[in-house]
Amino acid sequence: MGLQSIGIKGITLSSNLYSIKGIVFILSIAYSPFAILFIRSGLHNINRGYEEAGSLFAPPFKVFTKITLPLLSPYLLLTSGFVFILTLSEYTLSELFRVHNYTFELYYQFSAFHNFAKATALTLPLLFITIPLILIIEKTMRERPYISVTGNYKPFFHSKKTPLSIISSIFTLTLIVVGTIIPFI
Repeated sequence: MGLQSIGIKGITLSSNLYSIKGIVFILSIAYSPFAILFIRSGLHNINRGYEEAGSLFAPPFKVFTKITLPLLSPYLLLTSGFVFILTLSEYTLSELFRVHNYTFELYYQFSAFHNFAKATALTLPLLFITIPLILIIEKTMRERPYISVTGNYKPFFHSKKTPLSIISSIFTLTLIVVGTIIPFI
């Protein structure tokens, strides 16, 4: 039963929440605000003239895939890289759920076994992964703002409901419900 009843295959609350799949599921809920913030900023910074010009000659899906998605790709790279680095360095959930991962092993080598040489050696792959990723993100986002802060007030809830806004509202409500109900089951 568990989460399979809401369409998430392979995860049941009783057994698999205390596994890598469960940690991935929880981290995806925990770090989704960062993803939403960066992607929303990217959508806010896209020049709407390109989309409007494209919508004169193409259907909405083609405008999204050929114009919006390429303009949004640096923000998608930023989001995926940022969330990847945060999840790679996540220790607390692996400790809480007793699932051994790389950061868990690094912590125990350093603090429990006082094996500083092995702990230092274990940090090198993390450095070789994160530093190039940060440099790629920095090069891609060089002239772009990471977040959008303007003096213009735009109400969060618009009076005009589009199919995309309805889908995003349902997705957000699902995240809130799943994030608040699952700990109590």
